[in-house]
Amino acid sequence: MQHSVLMTGAADRVDEVAKVFEQVGYHVTRATNHERLSEICANLTRASIDCYVQLPGRIEARGDSVVARVRNFLSDGLIRRFDAAATVLPALRPDGSVLLVAGNHPADSTGPDDQRARLSLLSVLAHALVTERGGTGLTVTITLGFTASYCAELCRCTGITLHSAGKCRLVAPRETSARREVGV
Repeated sequence: MQHSVLMTGAADRVDEVAKVFEQVGYHVTRATNHERLSEICANLTRASIDCYVQLPGRIEARGDSVVARVRNFLSDGLIRRFDAAATVLPALRPDGSVLLVAGNHPADSTGPDDQRARLSLLSVLAHALVTERGGTGLTVTITLGFTASYCAELCRCTGITLHSAGKCRLVAPRETSARREVGV
């Protein structure tokens, strides 16, 4: 049986990672903006997706002050990831997998950046997804970076069948010993 993956994020990243997933036998549906994601999910059968891969998007700096640019970065990037996940959740199998790939960076390098805070927000999203599904076996993995082949291997080998139910995993790229499992 061919696994189905719904993938969101910046178009170049989605294309790169989707090719690798397709090479290892996945059927990949791509959505590179929220409007397209909403359209795709409206046409999917409930619980028909095995895996959701959320790659970072590209975020343009906008705003007249540092505070405004940081606010817009959070709104357009990290908070939009919550919207995307909420849109996908009904189409995701109860025991499916979610791969959240960290990597949203402020385009404005003059403003403050706190990678730990950004990762904490992804962790909040991971916990919210697992909690929303309440013990159904949904698995959420956060990876701190990616290459296309790493994401495909992670999802193929551990994301669909080998995770403990109701767990969030924080995985550093290529450092399987640097994992932290958090029960929810």
